[in-house]
Amino acid sequence: MTIDIPHMIATAIVIFVVVFGISHLPAAETMSKGRKALLTFVVLFVVLMVMNMVWPSGTEV
Repeated sequence: MTIDIPHMIATAIVIFVVVFGISHLPAAETMSKGRKALLTFVVLFVVLMVMNMVWPSGTEV
């Protein structure tokens, strides 16, 4: 197994942007804590799945 630093950095940036973006949505203010957590999970799951399909971790350049 290789450690892919650029992939880890890109993943961290995606996670930060999604969490920050969802927490600052005007509609998120009226959501319950559980619903906001579920929305965050679903969006992160989809975005990271697509990112890993396009750019798999540990692939040689």
